[in-house]
Amino acid sequence: MSKSHAPLGQTAPSSGAQSSGASQSSGLGGSFSYGHRPEAWGEAAALKGKIDSVMKFGGNLRQAGQRLMDVDGEKELLLAGQGLLTVADDVTNITSIYYTFQNQTVDLSGVTDKVGKTKKVINSLRMIYELTDDKSTRAFLEDPTDAQKAQDWAYDAADAFKVAADWVPGGIPFVSDMLTGYLKAPAAYVRVMSGILFHHINQIDLYAGISGSRTVLTHGDRTLWKGELSHLAQRARVSGDNLWQFMDENRKRDGVNLEKVRATLGVAHLIQLTERYAVSEGYTDERGKYQWIERFSKFA
Repeated sequence: MSKSHAPLGQTAPSSGAQSSGASQSSGLGGSFSYGHRPEAWGEAAALKGKIDSVMKFGGNLRQAGQRLMDVDGEKELLLAGQGLLTVADDVTNITSIYYTFQNQTVDLSGVTDKVGKTKKVINSLRMIYELTDDKSTRAFLEDPTDAQKAQDWAYDAADAFKVAADWVPGGIPFVSDMLTGYLKAPAAYVRVMSGILFHHINQIDLYAGISGSRTVLTHGDRTLWKGELSHLAQRARVSGDNLWQFMDENRKRDGVNLEKVRATLGVAHLIQLTERYAVSEGYTDERGKYQWIERFSKFA
């Protein structure tokens, strides 16, 4: 996203802050000294408005997901809708954690650097909060069946949630593990994008007559892969895991020949194949599956 994210230390202190040297109980397992870092408690006190906006955002995502699922006879949109409902549930769960934090029921009594960790937790919420009013998000929610809008939103959402996850500090009971778990799940966002993209490509019938053979991956005199995914296949060959085996053994599956489709469609189909078969057929585990999906989404 194009927005810049200034550190919390550059924000103005709350108008209700007391004079330097005074202190007030934060309820977060100890006291914050206003003379020490006034901006931390000022931001914590202003958390509620951001939480309310993120909660509303989760509701809007749920409505968009339901719209996708209500399209009759469209399997890929149904899957995309289910993925969007998963994101909506994640956002709702994330919000509940921040409500717990804002309501001062998190025990920080044994946590080192309470103020610094509080700032990081608030920063992670800020990233999700800014996504709620991002241009790509507004456009996607207006028309969740639009392939380009879905792709723009999926990439922005994945980026925002990744940055938010990076902000989450360790060592806070309940908060750290739960937030990190919800924020580091890129598969859901990419599943939404790929399902809508797949539907879009089906609608304009791009399967017919695509050669896609402008690039070729070879080894000696052997041709290993043809088509627009050759560069991805080359990377898979040196990935050090079973990704190449997975691509090689699934290049023609579920009605799609990965060597004869455009790169965008090929990536979308690879994501679908990974979701359906990578773990169940023993190519990788859940963690590896998410890593593959993230790698595919970056290639797109």
